[in-house]
Amino acid sequence: MADRLFIAHAPTPADGWRTGTLAAAADRAKAAGYTALRLDFTWAAAQPGGPGPLTFSSLDLPVQLVRAKGLAVVVGVDHSVVPDWVDFGEYALKDPNGHPVCLPDGDQPLLTLNAKQVRDWVGDLFKGCAAHWKSAVTAYVDLSPHLAEARAHRADGAMLDHSARCAAAYRMWLRAKHADFRTLNAAWDTTYGAWDEVPPGEGARKSSQADFHLFRYSTIASWVDFLRKAVDAGHHGAAYAFRSPGWRKPSDLGGIGFDLGRFMRGTDIYLGDDITDPWALAMTRTAAELWQKRFGADATEPGWGAAWPGPESLKEVPKWGKTLYDQGGILSVRQPVVGAPGKAMEAEVRKVVPLPAPQPKNNRRAVYVSAAEAQFWDGTDHDEARGVWWAVTEGGKKTNLDVVSDGMFINSPGTLSRYSAGIEIVYAKTMAKDARAALAQAGKNGVRLVIHRPEIAGTLDEHGKPQTPLAG
Repeated sequence: MADRLFIAHAPTPADGWRTGTLAAAADRAKAAGYTALRLDFTWAAAQPGGPGPLTFSSLDLPVQLVRAKGLAVVVGVDHSVVPDWVDFGEYALKDPNGHPVCLPDGDQPLLTLNAKQVRDWVGDLFKGCAAHWKSAVTAYVDLSPHLAEARAHRADGAMLDHSARCAAAYRMWLRAKHADFRTLNAAWDTTYGAWDEVPPGEGARKSSQADFHLFRYSTIASWVDFLRKAVDAGHHGAAYAFRSPGWRKPSDLGGIGFDLGRFMRGTDIYLGDDITDPWALAMTRTAAELWQKRFGADATEPGWGAAWPGPESLKEVPKWGKTLYDQGGILSVRQPVVGAPGKAMEAEVRKVVPLPAPQPKNNRRAVYVSAAEAQFWDGTDHDEARGVWWAVTEGGKKTNLDVVSDGMFINSPGTLSRYSAGIEIVYAKTMAKDARAALAQAGKNGVRLVIHRPEIAGTLDEHGKPQTPLAG
């Protein structure tokens, strides 16, 4: 597929696609400079009657029409819209009271990501799409339940899946990490007598929250890898694109998006949700470069471009989109953005255009951010490291200082060897055991570690328990 795509999103009308409407939308998108059009396809539309054969009748003609207009086709596969034949009582996500968790804008339950049956159904869906459309579709954007789950996130911050299947998978994951429930008790300050006493869900204590978040990352990362392989099995050459949501908290990059290296590794294309901050973009670009993946931004802010513009509005389509496309690879927007929403979005994106060029490979330098510190504790490391990065790069305009977090190298610590000019560890008091081990090994391998606060760096693990300082 093309390395660079400038994608306009054509939301499916409630009454289905009409040839004239879609043809006009494709013409407007092409005239505005877009190179691709995204059409969305739901699991419910593909298998309305039951598991087995897939039907593509609702999208076959639209795919043909968009290609005839000279645009690439990108299909958004939404597997949070579940067919009625699925047993929701068996496979739904459950809240702490045991009730199904529903889509934010409807009454249909979301499905647990910890059921093999669900994974296999969705894998067959992606594989079937790729096998059916072959080279007619360039890429498949995963519009998965974790996106809907992020939107349905409870005000009290509680994670959503407390189902029996999630609990069983979580306990299995905990056994693999801690080996003995007495070790888990020491980490969590609990007194469980057996593994089956460990409850599902995030819990109220920080000492246990880190494990549940890491388990959720592991679950979603395994889905990403599984679905990419399913797309490739359907048609070698089609690309799988993972989209990560952002919660826009001041101290992190989103519950899913921050430690994005865990997801970048498994996907073909990583689309960050509304990346309009140079710091976030630097982290995304670093992770993509480490894993040799394509990356881009998916601009989907509600209210931006509420309707397709008429021909008289084409001159107002912002030029920033084409600029970012030319420099950053892949950009997807909900629709060609015009008028006041377009100007607001343009002002945000101009903050990251032009993208800073990477340093020479033999002179790389990075600032490290502890995912444990940012996500599970007070976020001090995130704020301190961000300040250093902004000062050194003059807000991302002068030079490029890479941003690395745990998930970028945790399964491949050798990637740290590229930073011959040093890895700056600005604060990082709280550092997960595996991240600390990877950094310590990098130091032994000759990578220069610039530790600003040697007396505190890595002195607490992800559960808040004391450990030997990294500098020691």
